[in-house]
Amino acid sequence: MGIPEEMRGSDSGQLTLGILDNDPYAVDYLEILFKRSSAPIHVLWTTTVPRNALKLCEAEAALPQVILTDMSIPEMSGIEFAREITALYPAMKVVGITALRSPDEQDSARQAGISAVLNKDETVMNIVRTLGHVVGNDAAMYWQGPGSIIALNDTECDIFSMFAQGRTLQSIAVRLGISPATVKVHMKRAYAKLNAHSRTEAIAICIRDGLI
Repeated sequence: MGIPEEMRGSDSGQLTLGILDNDPYAVDYLEILFKRSSAPIHVLWTTTVPRNALKLCEAEAALPQVILTDMSIPEMSGIEFAREITALYPAMKVVGITALRSPDEQDSARQAGISAVLNKDETVMNIVRTLGHVVGNDAAMYWQGPGSIIALNDTECDIFSMFAQGRTLQSIAVRLGISPATVKVHMKRAYAKLNAHSRTEAIAICIRDGLI
């Protein structure tokens, strides 16, 4: 099978990562978050299906050092996935991510070979440092976080905060007492400031920089 050397990182010394979450928005958000924050992480692949993750790992070039997995995927829980992937690749590290963390889940996760379980609202710095710690990657373990922070005005921050909470364009407009068209104008201005090309990307940047 080749590899170990504790599952090689990328040629640049970056930690190599696979992301598994049944929510496509969460997958996109995490990938954008790592990329836009210039974290020392190379995302090899993302998928919403556990069986696809297992299949992707069969290719040596796509075998990451660590997999970040949602803990509550209906077809295969994070615990079940961890048992299966670590049985196939004993050097593989798995980190869970969840919206609701419980002591019982932590114990079950450890027994299944999951190195850590993080909340989905963790800062990008905490996620990166935890990933670095479990694989022993110094660049990630001691990462100081993203560099320059771009300022948005209060209205722009409020808009992306409400989108992140799952509100619709119409409900945001009502809440702010402005028209949906005006909300879009604020969004367009914010995209330009953030150098973002989509709502998902803008939200990821705002969360990364602590703007929302």
